[in-house]
Amino acid sequence: MEKLLSTSSARNALKKVERVTKRIQPLIESEQSFTLNYQVLHQLLDEQLEEDEYFVIVDEVGRSYIHTNRLWEGTVFSDAIGLRAANTTKPLLQVYDRKSGERLIDAAMPIIQIGNSQFTLRLGRINHQRYILYGATLAVVLPALAMGILAYIFNLSILQGVTFVSTSLLLTGIFTSLLYKMVMKGVRSWRKVTRKISSGDLTAEVTAKSRSEFNQIGFEINKIVIGTKNIVTELDRSSEIVDRISEVQASEAGRLSNVFTSYGETMQNFQGGTEQQLSSLQSANAMVQTMMAGIREMELRIQQTLSKSENASIAATEGSQAIEETEEKMRQINEAVHVSSQKIMQVAEDINQVIQKVSLITKIAEQTNLLALNASIEAARAGEAGSGFSVVANEVRKLAEETNAFANDVVRTLEQTNNEVKIAVQHVESNADTIDEGVEIVKIAGQSIHYMNDAVVDTKAAVTNNSLHAEELIKDGEQIEKIIEQITKISEQFTESVIQTVAGMDEQVEGIQQLASDASKLTDEATALSRIVHRFTF
Repeated sequence: MEKLLSTSSARNALKKVERVTKRIQPLIESEQSFTLNYQVLHQLLDEQLEEDEYFVIVDEVGRSYIHTNRLWEGTVFSDAIGLRAANTTKPLLQVYDRKSGERLIDAAMPIIQIGNSQFTLRLGRINHQRYILYGATLAVVLPALAMGILAYIFNLSILQGVTFVSTSLLLTGIFTSLLYKMVMKGVRSWRKVTRKISSGDLTAEVTAKSRSEFNQIGFEINKIVIGTKNIVTELDRSSEIVDRISEVQASEAGRLSNVFTSYGETMQNFQGGTEQQLSSLQSANAMVQTMMAGIREMELRIQQTLSKSENASIAATEGSQAIEETEEKMRQINEAVHVSSQKIMQVAEDINQVIQKVSLITKIAEQTNLLALNASIEAARAGEAGSGFSVVANEVRKLAEETNAFANDVVRTLEQTNNEVKIAVQHVESNADTIDEGVEIVKIAGQSIHYMNDAVVDTKAAVTNNSLHAEELIKDGEQIEKIIEQITKISEQFTESVIQTVAGMDEQVEGIQQLASDASKLTDEATALSRIVHRFTF
């Protein structure tokens, strides 16, 4: 293997791939694509191929973009040799054993980096062993050698032997040379035609001048070319028909897809409206149920209020009677207080009179004390004769002083009592005023209770009326609730029907979109088939 890579043929192959890379690199750099310069690149590589096996441009995964053998174009060469060549960053020589059994020299050279993709040019060269030439040489030499051996066996002279051998060598050489030229001419003709076929030219054919068994190979090659041409022609016609049909199908599918999409959007909007309507009905139903619960609660509260109104009416009547009784008792108390106040005031006046009388006693006692003092003085002047009178005078004076003291105590007590009586009179008068105010308040309370009783009667009548209205409202609400429930059921059924219709429509839209996608894929496949067909000239 290393010996094959060290041959001059291998070195020349590497130089050739470097030279061709420099020529195609500007064409690829100018467009950053293989599509626009596809024909130009093919023509250049076909011209530069000469006697070599192939030129192929591959990316980093081994996918072939341009191949001089159109039948191999688009193939991914993912074997170890192919991937190593596709990802090389420098000129690379390898021995490539093809699946066909051939052993080639593979020379690779990186061309350009476009985005994240690297593109490489590969050259395949077959190193032929010249078995036909060696066989022709043996065909010339062996008969001459056999003639020489026969001349020696039959004891021919040297001159005769040389003449015999030379004649044999000349005749076999001429015959072998003619045969070799005929064979090589046929081989070169076949190779030329097959190379043209591999490059896509199906107009090439082998020109045979005779119908010999050897030339029959050329006819068989022509049969293959004609059959291939017919297949490619049919493929071309089929690709045109498929392309035309797929375009119409894609157009119609696109139009149907748009129509169904629009219809689907309308149905979806309609579905949204029905769902919103159903939601509104459900909300209305919930609101009605809530309202009915509120009305029933209100009716219960009205009944409770009616009961409380009746109790309030009874309590107001009883309160009115109690107020009237309280008012009467307050009047009686007020009269009694006034009588008590007058009696207390009379007592105060009597106490004043007693104080005046006690004051007279005090004055008399003071005068008696003064007289007793004078009598004591006179008795002292009388001496023994007045001693008895002096004792009496002292006793009288003491009695007068005690009487005066007692009278003063009585006066103080009466004055204190008089003050307390006055305070009591003030309290009685104040209580009388308070009682008067209480009487007025009781009168006002009585009037308020009368008013409240009237209001309770009116409220009772209004509550009774509201109870009747609430009962009617409950009946109407129950009827509305039933109607809304029926409408909700109908809306739910209708919404479910719309949802099923929309789901079916979505499936149809998906099917049509899939049909449009398939039509688009069919168009792409037809385009790819047309591109493959147009690799060939026929």
